[in-house]
Parts: sequence; structure tokens; C-alpha cells
Amino acid sequence: MRRLFASVIPALLISLGLSNPVGAETTAENAIKYRHAVMDALAGHTSAFSMIAFGMVDHPEFLQSHANATADAGAQLKMLFPEGSGEGETHALPAIWEEPEKFEAAIAKAEKATAELRDAAASGDRKTLSARLRRSGNPVKVATKAIERMTITDLSSPDDTRKRIIAGLAVFFFHSTITATAQDSRVARGEYLLHAGGCISCHTADEEDAEPLAGGRAMETPYGTFYSPNITPDDETGIGRWSDEEFLNALWLGVRPDGARYFPAFPYPSYTGASEADLLAIKAYLLSIEPVHKPNRKNDLRWYLSSRFAALAWQKMNFEPGRFQEDPERSAEWNRGAYLARHLGHCGECHTPRSKTGKLQQDKELSGNPAGPDGKKVPGITQDREDGIGRWSISEIEFFLEIGMLPDGDFAGGAMSKVVDDNTSHLTDSDRHAIAIYLKSVKNSQDERPK
Repeated sequence: MRRLFASVIPALLISLGLSNPVGAETTAENAIKYRHAVMDALAGHTSAFSMIAFGMVDHPEFLQSHANATADAGAQLKMLFPEGSGEGETHALPAIWEEPEKFEAAIAKAEKATAELRDAAASGDRKTLSARLRRSGNPVKVATKAIERMTITDLSSPDDTRKRIIAGLAVFFFHSTITATAQDSRVARGEYLLHAGGCISCHTADEEDAEPLAGGRAMETPYGTFYSPNITPDDETGIGRWSDEEFLNALWLGVRPDGARYFPAFPYPSYTGASEADLLAIKAYLLSIEPVHKPNRKNDLRWYLSSRFAALAWQKMNFEPGRFQEDPERSAEWNRGAYLARHLGHCGECHTPRSKTGKLQQDKELSGNPAGPDGKKVPGITQDREDGIGRWSISEIEFFLEIGMLPDGDFAGGAMSKVVDDNTSHLTDSDRHAIAIYLKSVKNSQDERPK
């Protein structure tokens, strides 16, 4: 296999007279051929790479060479469409220049994904590698297909026809490999989203040797003490018997499988904005872990909240369900950050003050909460320069979310240290950056909430 890719691609390029990237002296015909050869190489190497990574063939010694070749091909993609070239020179469809942002985004995805695959292969850890491949595989495939779709294909030449068929089969096989592991990919994504949602820190008891996600963490509030439930897949004490609909109803509507309502100590007023795909991915991961048989502890609340009708009444007065809607006037990064901070990460549940009835005061979003979890004051994280993080740079916010270090060199303590450990430190660099972009847009309480 190594000899195949090490000899066929260079031989193809030599036969075409294209040992160098496209330059000013390159003819239009050769530019098209070179582009096809590089895309064929990318598809072929990713196919071979995935076969080894997922254990379909046993040639681990070739992983790094295929990973390097994949990254090299991905890095060349941008050179294949020189700026200013047009139809008649490189035979690229006008769509490339009509929608340059989409084209640039496709190129960037391919370059980043192929580089990540190379770095993952260097670790030599098959588990880490296959997980990275599942995350990076789709961007490689999507970007490659997007570029291919924006290219005029001349099938009049038998040689071109053969090459396009080979490329198509390679990309199709790579797609099939990813599809065959779709459930594993969904579980892996669910694990990532579980961290993004802060589930571990809330659903794990605050004691040594506590079983993760088996519940029992005490949350003291002005209304009494709530105890988080067991969300492992135990049939009797966890969520093992929950249907998809019951799971969505809990997180979107605050409704238990038996029809009773949850109190907002469970942050469904934030989770209501999460997408169905994300929530069901989380459920897929939860059902994949070991069940823990641990009965849930009853909440210790004030007498007037002892009835579940109190939770229903609260919902009628204070809760409006609905999915997150992207703001078309904002960037993709801002929208991603808003989705993570407002909904999955539910930052406002701690950092936004509440009314006397416990409703989040959205006109004071993230401006600080004098009566946060366990009765402790939670600082503001708006752009207020005195009572918020207005003096922080984007990189300082990202660094804090990654390791918990403040700009002055101190480290987060208390509940926030657990949020960093179990939540934000597990996010990708791009998701932490998106959150930072969003937080930089949140003004202080005297200003209008970002829309």
C-alpha cells in the first residue's frame, strides 16, 4: 500500500510534467490535471488512512506516511486556485468568485482537518487517532467535495474520466467508512457535548470516589437544597429506560417521564435552546457508559415548594421554551459562542441574577449573581471594566477557559474550578474562541443585551 501511493502519485505528476505547484507558466490544461491529481491523492490517502485507523487493515507502520501525505495534499489545495484566475485559465466555476467566503471556508476546513490528522497519527495512540479521524473526517470530505463541485469536469478525455472515477470511488469509500462508524461518532460527539454542557460537575456527588454522573451533588439555594439525579443508564435509578422523546422533553420542556415538572435548579430554561441532534448525541453517550444503581435523593425544599404543582406554576409564569435562532447579522463564531454560552454551557444560570421568583433577569445577562449556587456571590462576566471582564483580551478569556488562569496569574477557585476542569478545558480551541467572541459582545447591565 505504501509503495502504491509512494509511486503512483509522483509518477502521475511526472507523466503530466507537473512536478511543481501551479505557477504563472502553467497552462490551463495542466492546471486542471494537476488539481485533479492532488485531489485524487487527498481522497486516496484519507481512504487508506481511515482503513488503518479503524482497524480494517493491519498496517499501523504506514499510518504516519499516509497522514503526512494527506496533510501535504490538503496544504496544496489553496494553490490550485490562484487569485485572479478564471474560467478559461483554471476552468473553475464562477461560483468560486461569486461566493469567495464559502470557498475560503472549504479550503480552511480541509487544511485544518488534514493537519490535525497528521498530528494525531504522530501520537501513535489508535484510540485517540480514530476519535480524531471521526471528528476531522467529515470536514475533509465536505471540503474536498465542495471544491470538486465548483470545478468544471471535462469527461471527453478517457484519462480524465478514469481519474475522476477513481477519485469518486475513493471519496465514496471514505464516506462509507465514516458512515459505518456513525454511531461511534455520535457517541464521541455526545461525550464532547456532555462536557460542553457541564453535566459531569452537576451530576457527580462532591465526595471522594463518587461515581461520575450518578447524581447526589447537593445544590444549596434560597429555596432549599436540591440533589442532582442519576443520569447513568441504570434502568431503575437512572435514564436507562428513557425514550428519545422523554429525554428531549426533560431538557427542552422541563417535563419528567411521569409528567411532573422539574424545578429550574435543573437548567432546562437554558437547555431548551439546544438542538435535537446535540441532545440526542449526549443521550447516546450516556447510554454507552456503565450503569450505576444509585437511588436519587429527595430534595430538601421549603414547605411551599414541596408539591410538584409549584414547579408547574413556576413554568407557567417564568418559562418560555424554544430553540436557539442564529443572528444572520452576526458572524458564525459569534453565533456558535452564543449557543454554547447561553444554552449548552448555560453560563447565565450562575452568572445572571434572578428575580424573587427565580427567573433569570435577561436584561442583566451575565452581570453577576449575588445569590449563586451554594449561596455564594458569582462575579459578572460582561464587558464592564470594573465589575466584569471588560479589561480582558480575547486570548486571556480563551486561556482562562482552557486552564482556569486569570490575567493576573491567579487561578479560579470554588465552583468555577470544576467548570474549567469538567467543562471548558475539554472544548476545542475554536469553541473556546467562539465563547470569547460572544462574551466580548455582552455589555454591562446598563446597556442593551446582545441580539
